[in-house]
Amino acid sequence: MKRRWRDTLFYVLLTCFFLLGGVAVLYAQGWRFDTSLLSFGKVGAIYLRTFPEETIVKIDGKELDKKPGIFDRGVFVNGLFPRSYTIETSAPGFRTWKTDVEVLPSLVEQLKHIVLVPNQGSIVLSGPVEGLFGKNEVLITRDLSRTLFFKNRKLSGSTVLGISNVGDAVLTHTPEQATYYWNDVETGTTSNLSVLFRDARNGFRIPANHSILMSEREDGTVLVSNTASLYLFTMRSNEVRPIVTRSTNPITAFAISPRWISWSTYNAQKNISIVESYDRVAQQNTEDPVTLIGKTVSLAISGKETLGVLQHTGELFLGVPRDPLRNIASDVRSFLFTDDGTKIVARESQAVEIFSLIEDEVMYARLNLPAGTDEEKLIWYHDNHHLFLTYNDRALFLDEIDKKLSSVIEIARGKDFFYNPEENILYYIADGAVIGMEFPR
Repeated sequence: MKRRWRDTLFYVLLTCFFLLGGVAVLYAQGWRFDTSLLSFGKVGAIYLRTFPEETIVKIDGKELDKKPGIFDRGVFVNGLFPRSYTIETSAPGFRTWKTDVEVLPSLVEQLKHIVLVPNQGSIVLSGPVEGLFGKNEVLITRDLSRTLFFKNRKLSGSTVLGISNVGDAVLTHTPEQATYYWNDVETGTTSNLSVLFRDARNGFRIPANHSILMSEREDGTVLVSNTASLYLFTMRSNEVRPIVTRSTNPITAFAISPRWISWSTYNAQKNISIVESYDRVAQQNTEDPVTLIGKTVSLAISGKETLGVLQHTGELFLGVPRDPLRNIASDVRSFLFTDDGTKIVARESQAVEIFSLIEDEVMYARLNLPAGTDEEKLIWYHDNHHLFLTYNDRALFLDEIDKKLSSVIEIARGKDFFYNPEENILYYIADGAVIGMEFPR
């Protein structure tokens, strides 16, 4: 071959090298040619994982060939040009899940918690059942004669006020007799709290117009309050400890955790509430009470010892009991911490707001809901990314990423909804029977 041809071939190959190399680099950086727009652009991707795993996934109506990895059961779809895509997942026995996702250049949109709702539940107990109570793995029923049962064993009392987190104790009440009972469900024994208070080392009688709160994260501890006093009773020490006595202003709300006791008193003349806390470890009150405008209607302390305070004005405040409180939401009707204390949901009149309580983590979601619906309570799903909104006659399932509410569906008709996160089953009463709806893991 002549030198001129060799030189020509060399420069042609060198040019091809740089051209192909440049194309390879651009391809690796996410650049693609969009045939619909006849232009180049950077692509993005979607990562999704469904529960159950065996589902049909469609993007804009086209079924994906799911090939999950050995260690990761999710699906990664790349090469998507920036725009909105409709994601749809379905499986036999479950309702179809559908939402729109906006894909951005060079970014991966993550849908890691797609939960498909079962078509229906199944009868767990034929009944007739009039009431249902539960927490974690404890399921308590009440028959038409208002008798409580746990695993076919009768419990004293006619209504349930509290169940311990580990499920070994149930606080019940018989309003007609103004009697409270501590039911040890492991041993099958029952104690009359009125008698225990009376026989305590320092003696105590339940005050008039009282209320009782069980400390569900510890063994054998309750708070007893009326408008002017607050007492802590510990069964292990057989002792009643006065926390507040002869308060000038009425106590409107109180809460307890293994570390803190918090309460709020209301001065109607000045329209202010004073929120105070008692440190159970140091055995003393905090130095600086917090003053808030309006009347406190609800207090709660999370698993990470964060105090939540809800005012009648709808203002919701958060903080550690010994520190100042900060306002995080308004127009709030109720709120609920996750069990691990990492999130809080605030139910407003026409929306739900979800906040992360993990330091340095930015996570916020606001989901607008239909007006004119007064739900009975909020229940966190076990993954802390979904919620049950239960009403007097039905329940909804809510996904925190679904801002368009395309996947908010009515999942059941009934009453007394209770969710067991260990079994991943939603229980409720329908037509006098207990129904269990098992969700996929």
